[in-house]
Amino acid sequence: IAPEEIEAIDLTEVELVHVTGIPPALSQSAREATFRLMDRAKEAGIFLTFDPNLRPALWEDGETMRTVINRLAAKADMVLPGIGECEVLAGTKSREEAADFYQKLGVKTVIVKDGAKGAYVQTEKEQYDVAGYPVEHVVDTVGAGDGFAVGILSGILEGQDLKTSVKRGNAIGAIQVMNIGDNEGLPTQEELKAFQENK
Repeated sequence: IAPEEIEAIDLTEVELVHVTGIPPALSQSAREATFRLMDRAKEAGIFLTFDPNLRPALWEDGETMRTVINRLAAKADMVLPGIGECEVLAGTKSREEAADFYQKLGVKTVIVKDGAKGAYVQTEKEQYDVAGYPVEHVVDTVGAGDGFAVGILSGILEGQDLKTSVKRGNAIGAIQVMNIGDNEGLPTQEELKAFQENK
């Protein structure tokens, strides 16, 4: 993908743009395209979310990875790092310090994924924990972060408040780790509701 392809996208009906850190690791043109997409979304006033989704093996070196990912994160309204990613990208294992790091870059909302513990949310006005859902048997953690993002973003698009959306993200992440594969466990709305009601 290249920046020219980004220019051709019609963003007029778009409410939210979600970006991950994988495309900018794949090639220089994909990296430039990612920056251009985020810039276009910002210019259009579209809500912009970013998941670092670190894949160190795809990058030329760790310093480039940190620099590029944090430059992209700084463009977002909401950033969704995992607690392990915070150590690499923000130099801390503290959820609060990591959230402060991104807010100093201009990010309004930081949601730190913390595995079975759930998530830590920090906005310009408040900070709180959202408990995770108990999982009896973890089958495969691949896709848990994507499931978490799906829950939050779908909740936002449906007009749910942030805490409810993060609870949904925790639920889908929990469902995902009980299934093999990166998206095979994604639930229907009925399955999600049943899971949340039974926990």
